[in-house]
Parts: sequence; structure tokens; C-alpha cells
Amino acid sequence: MSSAAEAVRLVGEAASDPRLEALDPLRRLLGSEGFRDLVCLFLQEGGRRLEALGLGFARQDRAAVALEAHAFKGCSASFGARDLAALCARLEAQAKSGGLDGDAFDALAAEFRILSDLLAPG
Repeated sequence: MSSAAEAVRLVGEAASDPRLEALDPLRRLLGSEGFRDLVCLFLQEGGRRLEALGLGFARQDRAAVALEAHAFKGCSASFGARDLAALCARLEAQAKSGGLDGDAFDALAAEFRILSDLLAPG
């Protein structure tokens, strides 16, 4: 079974996880195939955004971090990953106010890893 197909099965089984509760209506709306495609897109895009945020932190580039955090916030909110979107908003606000908080980035990265594990195990 592909990881995307596994994601559809897992979300149905793990709907009691607060991180995934918001995804059930989306899964019903899109159907299995549409939802599977969206999960794959979210995980790919999220991975790219997280990598770009890491590069921005390494360079201490507050503008790049704010831009990527903003984009990741929108992607996460549209997908229904509310906690991840909130962490992105926190990081974006900090970068815009002149600071880069490694703890905020670590929390965001950890939340994305948890979502990735829940959606595409294996």
C-alpha cells in the first residue's frame, strides 16, 4: 500500500487525534483519491517550506523566515493543520519584530514531523 493510501486509511483510524479531527470533513468532501492527493501535496510542500525556514535561520535572514513562515501558515491553515498554522504565525511575528527564536522553529518542525508521521507512516 502506498504511503498516500496509507494516509487515507490512517486518518480514518486516528480521527480522534486532535491534529487530525479537522481533516475528516475535508476527506469526506474530496473523497479518498482527492484527499490522498492533497495529503501528498501538503507533505511535499510542507517539507520544502520547513527546509527553506531552516536555511533562513542558518543565514539569520529574518525577511526570508517571515516570508516562508507566512506561506507555510497559509498552506497549513488551508489544509486544516491549526496547531501548525499557529506555530507558523508565531514564528512569522517574531521574525517581523526583529528576532529569530530557535525554540519557535524547533516547535514548528516537531509539529510538522508529528503530522507527517500521522499522515504518511512508514
